Amino acid sequence: MLTMTGWTWSARVLQAAYGLCFYVWKTIWPAHLAVLYARPDPLAGWPLIFPASAVLVVAAAIVIVLEMHHEPWRDEADPWLLARDADVVTFFHRMGLSGTPGLWHTLLVPLARPGLPYGSQAVLHVIIAICTAAIILWKAPFPIVLRIATIFSYYLSYEYSVVVRSYALGILLLVSVA
Repeated sequence: MLTMTGWTWSARVLQAAYGLCFYVWKTIWPAHLAVLYARPDPLAGWPLIFPASAVLVVAAAIVIVLEMHHEPWRDEADPWLLARDADVVTFFHRMGLSGTPGLWHTLLVPLARPGLPYGSQAVLHVIIAICTAAIILWKAPFPIVLRIATIFSYYLSYEYSVVVRSYALGILLLVSVA
């Protein structure tokens, strides 16, 4: 190792520039920072996949049955009617007035504009809810009992799964990022 006097001025500037670029890059992409990492067991989660899948099938069946018997509310029909009937300018203007992010409205446009039935909105919503439940059951860092309790909680099993609003999409994006 060289002392400070052993480095030329240009070598010090290059070393500082390298360090700055290295640490900024490692802040953006923090990979391979240590020499020794504990090697993860690739089969560690497999024993829970099958019971979690069975729970997912039960949860999906419950959500589908509840959705089939759910009467649409006015605030559930508004995004569908907006996606079906509004021109582009009115669509984006009223989408901003709805109080929810516009991604849900935008996802409804390819379903509503070609004339698919109103129930296709519920089908899309149930698919999003089941995907959310699958991510929670298979990837959440909680004990399996807590994951199952989360899936069958009131909000995830009814409000975010059966009531067709943009909330389920937000929860899906939230658990996907986490």
